[in-house]
Parts: sequence; C-alpha cells; structure tokens
Amino acid sequence: MEYKKHKLLEKDTPTTLLKWMERNYPDVVRSLVYKSIRKGLVKLNGKKTTSNVRLNEGDELSVSSYVSQNIEKTSQTKSLSQSERGKIRSWIIYEDSDIVVLNKPGGVACQGGSKVVVSLDGLLCDYYSSDEIRLVHRLDKDTSGLMVVSKNLRSAQNLGLQFKEKEVSKVYVAVVIGDISKKLSKADVVKTEEESGRESITEYKILSTRSDYDLTLIELKPRTGRKHQLRKHMSYSLGLPILGDRLYGKDILKLWYRKHEIKSDLLLSSIRLTFTHPTSGERMDINYDVEGGIEKFFNLRNYYKFGKTQR
Repeated sequence: MEYKKHKLLEKDTPTTLLKWMERNYPDVVRSLVYKSIRKGLVKLNGKKTTSNVRLNEGDELSVSSYVSQNIEKTSQTKSLSQSERGKIRSWIIYEDSDIVVLNKPGGVACQGGSKVVVSLDGLLCDYYSSDEIRLVHRLDKDTSGLMVVSKNLRSAQNLGLQFKEKEVSKVYVAVVIGDISKKLSKADVVKTEEESGRESITEYKILSTRSDYDLTLIELKPRTGRKHQLRKHMSYSLGLPILGDRLYGKDILKLWYRKHEIKSDLLLSSIRLTFTHPTSGERMDINYDVEGGIEKFFNLRNYYKFGKTQR
C-alpha cells in the first residue's frame, strides 16, 4: 500500500490530526477519516496515532492511498445533518461515558465495506466525533434490535471478553412462515454442526400462531454465535424460514407473498441484552419493545413486559 507523505510546516500547526485531515482532505467523509486513523492508515512520524493528537512543526504525516481511493465510494455527508442526528438519537436506549445501547434499524449495516455506503460504526463515529467508538458484536444488516457499543478501548476489551466467554445473554423474536404449534414441542433446542466442526446451538420457544397468515411467533436464544445461525436453524433445521429472509427462505417466501399479497422486511429482532457494565461491574438487563413488522402480526406486549433499562 502506498503512502503520501506530508512534512508539516509552521503554517500547518498547531492543530489536531482530525482538523488537519479535514483541511487537507476536504472530500473525505469524517467516518472514513476516523476509520483510517484507527486502522493505522494515517501515521504520525511512522507510527499509528489518534485523531485528537496535537501536531507540531516538523512532524511527518503518512496518508495511505486507501483514503483518497475511497472518497468516491461513499455518499455520506461530511457532517451529519440535524435530522440525521435526531434519527440516531432516537435509536439510543441507554448511554453513559463508557457504553451506548441502541436499537439498530433493519437495513443498516454494522460496518463499512466496498459495497456499503452507510454503516453503523461510521454514523456513530460522526455522531460522537470520536474514533474510539468500537462495535463489540454485530447484527446482520437486515436484523433489527439491541446492540451495545463501547466508547473507549477499555470498555471494548471488557465487553469483547464477555462475548467471548459467553457471559452475555441475548434474546431474539422472529416471525416464521408456518403454523407449527402442533408439529413441534412448545420449547426445544436446535443443534447442528458447522462445516468447521463447531457446534451451533439455539434454544427456541413458540409464543403464538396466526393460522390466517400461516405464521408463528417464536423466541430465540442463541447459545453459540455462528454466522446467520438463527436464520439457518429456522429455515434448514426446522423448515420454518423467517418472514422476509430472501437468503435462506427464498422459495417458500415467494409462495407466501403470492398467497397473501404482502411483502415484508426480515422479521427478526434482538429484544433483550444482558451483560455486565465494563466499569461499574453491575449486571445490566436491557429490553426493548419491538415496533413495525412484527407488531403487524403479533402484539408482543402479550408476551413481554417491557421496561426501562435496569442497572
């Protein structure tokens, strides 16, 4: 990877790296600036650095060609508009100086990539004007619901370890195609083996059915965290694709759409997240009332008592 070197003169300082980048690379969106600095694609005197570092006369900045090559690959504005900031604010369920818990909408990718224009990590970096925002877990782009995000490295390391040691509890709800209350037990466990040989385990519990739409409301608790685990288990193991799942339920989905003349987004949502606060050590149990597609077919208030964040 090529780097363009900039020798700082007296007129360039004093300033911070972020301000220097904004002045000298005005067409680069802020989220890409933060990402590039965090990944070491912008170096100060040959070393990885941070966005708020103070620059001095004589310093040498090395900026990767990745930065300029990716200018045209995003349409995000350089700074968030008031309406965009308001939208992000509406996602936030809880926050303090170390973490933020939010309700990610379906359709928003967690991380940027070659085909991703808007990503959650980029939006949050812009929203908080910080390159220390870290995603410690992810949801599929089309899956909605609760996520915990760290605001600093210490919290990221602590939460990352909790996820690795399976100390974080996650609960999802999904609407699946098929009235299966008489075919499956009320509650059970799905176990499969991945190609890698690792076990994949999901607990499920049937909550309700809608025979008029041939749908079932189901609660899901993943014991493991494999890619697309819940969607695969529903479609391949139980034969019950999640409504809106165009990847693992395409054929059944087409028949259902044709019969009911209704199209839907992916009806899979993370509704409960339990973890230990990285600083206080208190156990946090956060749940959130799902709105939209799932409520169209099932009133979740019949099954869950949604409340405020508890610490």
